[in-house]
Amino acid sequence: MVDFESITCSPGSLLVVRPGQVQRFNMNNNWQGWVLILRPEFLQPFIAYRRAVERNFQHWHQVADYAKHLACSEKSLSRATHRIAKFLVFSLRPLRL
Repeated sequence: MVDFESITCSPGSLLVVRPGQVQRFNMNNNWQGWVLILRPEFLQPFIAYRRAVERNFQHWHQVADYAKHLACSEKSLSRATHRIAKFLVFSLRPLRL
């Protein structure tokens, strides 16, 4: 349950609960899975990248443009985005956000 609304999860689901949302697990059910808690600053590089893409995708068409904006190397940015995409596509089907 998230914010007093029942959520159906199946194997492979990802449930994202944002700060300030209320969550409750029915402990009578036989739950198997993971709870991963991330501090907000952990996601800052990903949020910055997403914002850069949303604002500049019409003009920036090279990884180098985004890497320069984010003060990282092209290789690091390519590796990070590839790993995230691969993780989301292959590991978390179906994905619930």
